[in-house]
Amino acid sequence: MLNIENEVCHDTFKEASYFNDFFTSIASVLVEKLPCGSQKYDLKSDRLSQFYKNKNPDNKELNLKHISESFVLKELNGVNISKSIGLDGIPARFLKDGAHVLNIPITYIVNLSISEGIVPEEFKKS
Repeated sequence: MLNIENEVCHDTFKEASYFNDFFTSIASVLVEKLPCGSQKYDLKSDRLSQFYKNKNPDNKELNLKHISESFVLKELNGVNISKSIGLDGIPARFLKDGAHVLNIPITYIVNLSISEGIVPEEFKKS
């Protein structure tokens, strides 16, 4: 029994749908409440730079290496198709079934991101 929109609900299907709607939309609702990164910090500020230097006292750098198409193919083939759809709305079954075609553009995009040092906004939301 659940109270939905000020009414006691006894319909298990309606309750399940309510929970599904809540949990599939909560991440995007919370993301919209977050302040924009550029408003919160100036990425070129000394304050932000010092903050990260203090977190990394040995001044070690993060070096990301390019990935191979075979690595992406292996990861796509390992996707669990019983998982629910994520924020991107792409079913796991689509990724797994299309792995042999999708691995090439995905590899290109990830390697371009590593080379350019830019992470697309869509990747940051997950």
